[in-house]
Amino acid sequence: MLRILPEFPSAIRHKFRVLKKNWMFSAASSFALVSALISPAAIIITWKNLPPVVPLWFSRPWGADRLAFPAFLFLLPLSAIVIYVTNSFISLFYLLEYRIFVQLMLLISIIVSSLALLVTVQILLLVL
Repeated sequence: MLRILPEFPSAIRHKFRVLKKNWMFSAASSFALVSALISPAAIIITWKNLPPVVPLWFSRPWGADRLAFPAFLFLLPLSAIVIYVTNSFISLFYLLEYRIFVQLMLLISIIVSSLALLVTVQILLLVL
């Protein structure tokens, strides 16, 4: 048990080096970073022009239930970042055994980041 613990960080470092060489990981990292910078920047830039409530909860019935305070708009880029970090962390453990699983998780990260950016921009354009 004690022999595994010192090797654990170096094994993760090795897998991270292998993962960094993957083109899908580079694309997911780049897009998640760009999305994580653009979405909050757009919210902050338009903050003074935002109404007191914005439409955010589209799954709820029509009316006041769909509205939220503008601060809740930060949940979209935050959730995309959390999903990207979680998928990247899980990918480190399954990289060598299940390559297609890792590719799918990184593709999901790209899709979630792009949808979070798209929805954020769409909401901002709708209310401005």
